[in-house]
Amino acid sequence: MGCCLIDQIWGIIKSMPTEIQRVFMLHYYLDKTIKEIAEELKLTESNVKHKLYRTILKIRTIYKKEGEVL
Repeated sequence: MGCCLIDQIWGIIKSMPTEIQRVFMLHYYLDKTIKEIAEELKLTESNVKHKLYRTILKIRTIYKKEGEVL
C-alpha cells in the first residue's frame, strides 16, 4: 500500500463524523481492540463493530466507483 493510497483513505476518513474518525484511528492506527474502544468511547462493542464495518464499506464503495480495488 503506497503513501498516496493512505493519504486518500485518510482524506475519506476525515470527511466523516468525529466519532467515526476516532473509532477508525483507535482500531487501525493505535491497534486497540473492539472492547477497548467501546470502553474508552462509552459505546457498545456491537456499535464499534458497526462503525468500523460501515467505514470500510464506504471506503470500498468510493474506490469501486473510481475503478480501484482494495
